[in-house]
Amino acid sequence: MYKLQHLSTRNASLRRALALAGVTLAASAMATVLAPGGTVPLHGTTLAAHPFLKATDLQDVNHPITLMTPGGPVPAMYHERVAREVAAKTIDFYFWLEAVKKPIQADKIEVTLTNYKGFATDVEYRTDGIGHTGPFQAQRDATGNKVTFTFRGVTIGNTAPTWTRASYIRTTSRVERQGGIATISVDGKPPATVKIFEP
Repeated sequence: MYKLQHLSTRNASLRRALALAGVTLAASAMATVLAPGGTVPLHGTTLAAHPFLKATDLQDVNHPITLMTPGGPVPAMYHERVAREVAAKTIDFYFWLEAVKKPIQADKIEVTLTNYKGFATDVEYRTDGIGHTGPFQAQRDATGNKVTFTFRGVTIGNTAPTWTRASYIRTTSRVERQGGIATISVDGKPPATVKIFEP
């Protein structure tokens, strides 16, 4: 359902930042480039808008988690999908959250994924699939290791759709490995932690 491919370095400062990070990207192939130390707004995209998102699924894993919220613990599911782009043969990493038994309501949810140092990254969320809430921004720490997606005003479950939108990190990696970590925090409460795939 969720496939990916986008890249396009449109300005010199961004190209310089990526060069300093030790990575290069094919021009005309990126939508929302996220360099180390950067913060970018997210608006959502589709396969129709970016046909280079077409990919073959490699991994599809559901991780049961418990989110700590101001109202107490809430069961949830962290969905992870790893896909290989058909054209570029590079690896993309998707995730989305699902409310399981109770709705999830939050002013702020942060999802941080690790072990992206040394890779170029392109981030967005998909609007051509399930869910209705996507993150409004993504950040990458100065080392390039961590990528954090921030959601605002989240309600999933009950009368609202049960899932968030599928967010992704498009990378220059050609393999996926086990060993990454995702942390999911709700309104500043202690985070849930999940072992995930990494580039």
